[in-house]
Amino acid sequence: DILYPVFLPAIRKSIGEKIDQTFQSLNETLRHIFTWHGLKWRFEAWRTGASFSEVVLKHSLVYRVEHVFLINRNSGLLITHVAADNATSEDPQLISSMLSAIQDFVKDSFNEKEQSGLDTIRFGELRLWSEVGPFATLVAVIRGNPPEELHEIVRDVLFRIHDEYSQALEQFDGDSSQLAGIETQLHSCVELKQEDSNQGFPWLVVAAVL
Repeated sequence: DILYPVFLPAIRKSIGEKIDQTFQSLNETLRHIFTWHGLKWRFEAWRTGASFSEVVLKHSLVYRVEHVFLINRNSGLLITHVAADNATSEDPQLISSMLSAIQDFVKDSFNEKEQSGLDTIRFGELRLWSEVGPFATLVAVIRGNPPEELHEIVRDVLFRIHDEYSQALEQFDGDSSQLAGIETQLHSCVELKQEDSNQGFPWLVVAAVL
């Protein structure tokens, strides 16, 4: 079994994410409550039995996981990288080194002692979400506006990877031959996306109501 070095930071992080989820849901609901989309989504909520806030989040949080990097914590070496179809980037090893350098810079600059790392980097439409494990860090590059609960999905993938490949990850020296199959786990992340739904509004229902 994999035991994370420090449990308290992980607990605090989980609580913080739950609070963020609540505020995210509230903000999106208030933003759309009096809009034309809000009227359509109220009808959908009534039709499906879902809450209005759930319908708002389903339509407004449009995102796509484009890249996933698995990086060795000690050396900063890239263990493996997977990308979604049609996603473009520069050299994955170079990006991995830059991400590790940013993590080290932030930790050194603010004298961070906890066994954690920089959680989120935002650049335009891109978000970089980082989850830290005992031997490896998983970084997901996301385009758009992802839901906060996506953190839990990414974290679960990282946990399963450590559970299955803990010894190979701990001894990783650049040779990934002992990590066959690990890309399958990462591909489950790049398959994650929420596309905008542009379904037409049921005009006949409105006419009947009027």
